[in-house]
Amino acid sequence: MTERTTGMVKASVVNTVIAVLMIIAILLTACGSEAEQEAAAQEPGTFKNGVCLSGDGKFTVSADEERWQSGKSGDAWELCLIKDSMVRISFSPADGITKEMISDFKDTFAGSYVDALREAYPDIRTTDIREISGEMAGLGMTMTDSTGNYRMNQLLYLVSDGEDGYLITATFPEDGEPDLKLKQEIMQVIESFKFI
Repeated sequence: MTERTTGMVKASVVNTVIAVLMIIAILLTACGSEAEQEAAAQEPGTFKNGVCLSGDGKFTVSADEERWQSGKSGDAWELCLIKDSMVRISFSPADGITKEMISDFKDTFAGSYVDALREAYPDIRTTDIREISGEMAGLGMTMTDSTGNYRMNQLLYLVSDGEDGYLITATFPEDGEPDLKLKQEIMQVIESFKFI
């Protein structure tokens, strides 16, 4: 083998090694990007079952409308509430609730609750899910406690003072109530979300 041929072989090997290293670098970059995206999706406070709740002084809500319209309940999640009590919740469309029934909820029912919260937490912020997606007006939430009792609620507002979060909901009337008016309540102060 001549010196020239040897040099060409060495150059070819070097080029091959460089090409392989470049491919590895590209693959590692792609994997790293996917890993970062997955890590971001797993941050505490984020639901991946079609409803996304995330903090930062303001809660945001999004929904996979096709999934909700299918009538199937979302995955169950466990919330750690302030009194160390554990409840399991699943999200599903709320039967019997229409946009019209809650069209003026913000101006009537919720106002006093938000005002009361603002007195205690001057920097409180609210997000009305209907302003984000009108199709979410039928979104409901079933809460089940450790004894098996459950209630269907209409999720309307997520409120945050930057630290604690409040769910403001409208509940179905109790049996025997004369008027089909929605009642409202603040659920629990949410300390943290965690995956089951």
